[in-house]
Amino acid sequence: MSNDRSYKRVVNFLVALAITVTFLLPASTAFAQSGGTTIYIPIAGNHETPSQPTQVGGPSPAPITLPDGPKVFAAPDGSSKGDGSQSKPWDLATALRKNLEPGTTLYLRGGKYGKGGSTKFTADLEGTRDKPIIVRSYPGEWAVVDGSITVNGRHTWFWGFEVTNTASARHVSPSDRPSGLNIFGQGTKVINMIISNTGHPGIGFWREIGDGGEVYGTIIYGVGLYDATTKEGNSNWTRGSAIYAQNQEGERLISDNITFRNWTTGMKAYTEGDYVNGFKFYNNVLFANNDRNIFASGRDHPINGLEMVGNMTYRPANDGERSLTVGYASADQRNILIKDNYVVNGDSELGALYVKRGRDITVTGNTLVSADNLVTYYKASSTGSITWDNNKYYDGSGKLFKVDDKGMDFNAWKSATGFDKNSTYSSSRPTSNVIFVKPNKYEPGRGHVVVYNWENRDSVQVDLSGLLQPGQAFRILDAQNIHGSPVVSGTYDGGLISLPMNLTAVDPIVGEIRHFDNVHTPKEFNVFVVLPR
Repeated sequence: MSNDRSYKRVVNFLVALAITVTFLLPASTAFAQSGGTTIYIPIAGNHETPSQPTQVGGPSPAPITLPDGPKVFAAPDGSSKGDGSQSKPWDLATALRKNLEPGTTLYLRGGKYGKGGSTKFTADLEGTRDKPIIVRSYPGEWAVVDGSITVNGRHTWFWGFEVTNTASARHVSPSDRPSGLNIFGQGTKVINMIISNTGHPGIGFWREIGDGGEVYGTIIYGVGLYDATTKEGNSNWTRGSAIYAQNQEGERLISDNITFRNWTTGMKAYTEGDYVNGFKFYNNVLFANNDRNIFASGRDHPINGLEMVGNMTYRPANDGERSLTVGYASADQRNILIKDNYVVNGDSELGALYVKRGRDITVTGNTLVSADNLVTYYKASSTGSITWDNNKYYDGSGKLFKVDDKGMDFNAWKSATGFDKNSTYSSSRPTSNVIFVKPNKYEPGRGHVVVYNWENRDSVQVDLSGLLQPGQAFRILDAQNIHGSPVVSGTYDGGLISLPMNLTAVDPIVGEIRHFDNVHTPKEFNVFVVLPR
């Protein structure tokens, strides 16, 4: 196996977990904490109306049970002449194109695959809906693909390894720094992975997939390039979405991911001539992306069916960038649910929440905090059903709401639109901490902790009883320094755990950066990854 020390370091903190992940999680609970609130978020289901005021999301699905199928192996020093056994593993290019039996697990032994730059692998694996093929790191090891994977096969789950690009050049053509995962295969799932430093996008999630695709629990950062091949001759055109997605039929789930400091958008469901139907963005954490955190819109075929539920976003005040945007072109966007999101800051033009021509739309249960514009709303061209109420607005004063380019205060907004009759507005920022704890549905003992540190504390106390069991060994990593040492580790005793908020170390971003700084968020906000040890 490879002796590369940088990757051995990763192994120590990101060990793959057991194959069988059948488990149940406790009911939703809220805990008092430092004058604030810790909110347990159940595993994303149908996002029905919450049963408790502090609950985000809906009921837990049935436990996940994986088929106990054959096991085959690839290794950095594997060969096309191998037989896929532990003693004679394949190389990655060979393994990803084999005709494997549905239900097979392809284990990637620890180390690096590929040489970065234009390195490309193709996955033609064919599982079934009931018996997917699973590609994941071997337990106790960490596999890193240094390049790109194009997924053409169906019902394959890519789980618990890393896709990156170590080439330093960023002012290149897209073929010289390709996307991390370029997905065309039906039923493809991306689970608990790391995507970093690839070309645009980190994950391409295209129309050909059809129903059943999912990106879950994945950390995506440092994605992008300065495209050197644009038709306009602009050699500095910046491209770099963490996730870029399109879809025509069925539903597409994008849930529980963490995206930050990508060249442009955190998550983008967008098309000019294609379709962006059936997207469900649930419980994602998006911050410090260098354009919109979440952007969804269609031009020739506008959105039909969009759910943005339970997402948590953050921008430093007055950073001039956008947060949550629905609609872009002149066509009406249909059947939209914007619910239970926690959105902090957005630019003065578009606001923390931007909705253009939303028809048949529900906007409820959201918390918006912004010193600039809170909401920008453009009316639809035709009459539809609109429910817009029970939201919380914070910060600033004056004309923080815009309707068809006309700014107004909260009372004028309610009068002009008829919205928000039961909503609240405060000219001050929140004063009590809000902490979200989100268990992982595929790996017990794993989860995310999102902290809005309104009390400006150097550390916060967090209840993880909805994640960990007493006596369970654990470690907690700063998502912005995911390859670094744990900020906390030990054996869980059932009590509160103290998390530091004055962190500064970040994972490096490879190559030249022209338009942003790779610096940690202030202690006002952070997200942590809890892992069993």
